[in-house]
This record gives sequence, structure tokens and C-alpha cells, in this order.
Amino acid sequence: MKARLKGLLGVFLLISAGYSRETWLAPERFAATPGATLRFELMRSESFYGSEGMGPIGAVLTKRGTLAGELVSLGPVTGGGQRVGFSATLSRPGLAVVWAEMVPAIVEREPEQAVAHLRRSHVSEADRMILMDGPPRQVWRERVSARAKTAVYVGEPDGSDKGWSQPLTDGLDLVVVGPVKEYRVGDAFLVKVRRAGLPAEGLAVGFVRAGEGRESVVFSGADGEATVRLDASGMWLIYCRHTRRSSEADVDWVTELVTLVIEAQ
Repeated sequence: MKARLKGLLGVFLLISAGYSRETWLAPERFAATPGATLRFELMRSESFYGSEGMGPIGAVLTKRGTLAGELVSLGPVTGGGQRVGFSATLSRPGLAVVWAEMVPAIVEREPEQAVAHLRRSHVSEADRMILMDGPPRQVWRERVSARAKTAVYVGEPDGSDKGWSQPLTDGLDLVVVGPVKEYRVGDAFLVKVRRAGLPAEGLAVGFVRAGEGRESVVFSGADGEATVRLDASGMWLIYCRHTRRSSEADVDWVTELVTLVIEAQ
């Protein structure tokens, strides 16, 4: 397995200028009737549906879905280039939560680009010093594992549905706190950042509406929770990343990125 992953990593070697910052998963629509088959598209861009257009999608490592808290079958990954996705038949009422993880990518940055990237990622000055400690480098190498998730309301989900709050990975994850409901403009959207199965404190949670360049950031508390205010209608991207020093000789940093796409009405 390690050898296979190492080979895949070699394929997805990206230079920073061409590496898109966010990868997200968007459903065909956010509400469906029981029995509907929907397509879920993976997308990548420097901003959430920004004017610069979409970048190429890498290979999908794994995917998973639940409906009303139970596993649901997902179709095969199809497409290529800028259009990669899969379908799911949502057979019964409930909240469908769908998640995909990409094959890790290696990103190379020159020193000035590396510093700018860490600042843009809301890494504190103290943590930046730790990450960039050591002898000077001509290139900093970062391995990025991106996970993307979204949700669809199928029929009338029961208020006790736990689909939002169930972590789908032991890695970095964003789970939603509170009962299942459709969110409206002005609502507070409470998420919990989890990593290694535990609440993660002090991580930046960014959120931005589709087509807008204005990004807002909050930081997770001791319980891992962060509150996002949905102040306009439309699609929203909520994301979090964690970067640490790597113990591997050929990689400087290891980054986990998780994104969540929702809709406010």
C-alpha cells in the first residue's frame, strides 16, 4: 500500500503557481425526493467559484456516503480533467452526507511563496517559525491530503438524524453540531473541528460564499467548536487545514485540508 501511494504521489507533483488552493464537493442540488439519483462533482479553484476558473482534479483515493446515519452505495468515479464526480441513489428520507478524499499531492514552493502560503492559511507567527525552522532551502515541499464533503436533504429528514455529527474519517474533519435543519440567511452554523478522533483547538476555520472574494475566519475553541455566520443566501464553502513538520526526508510539511459545502436559503 505504501509503495502504491508513493507512486501515486509521484504522479501528482504540483508547482505552487499551478496548485489550486481549495478542492470541494458540490451536489447536483441540495434537496431531493427519496429515490432520486444525484451527481456529486469535485471541483478545484483558487477561490470558491471564482473568476479565475476551475483547475484540474487529481485522482480520488476513497469516497463514502451515509443516508440517515447508515452507509449508502456510491457509483464509480467518472470524468477527468476539470470534471470529476460520481452518483448516488438516495432511496429514503434523511440527510445524505457524502465525502471524498483525493490522492495526496506534493506541492513545491520557493521560500517567499512558502511564507505567503502559510500567512494566507492563517498559520500563526510562532507556528510559522516552527514550520520553517532549519537550514535554508531553495524549495519547500508540502504533501497535501484534501478531503471534501457535502450534504443533501432527502425528503424530510428526522430531527434526530445524526448524519451531520458523525465523523467520516479519523483525520482532520468538520462535523456539524446541532439538529439537522435547512439553514437560512442569518443562521449561526456551528461546526466542530476534529483530528485523530479528538476535538482540535486553535485551528482556523474559513468560510466564503460562492463567487465572493471576501473570506471570513474564526478559530476553534477548546472543544473544537467554531461558529460561522451565514449572512447571505447561496452556496458556502467552509474549510479548515492543519499543517505540521514532516518526519520524512523528502517532504518538509504534511497538510490536511477538509472542505464542507452547504447552502443557505
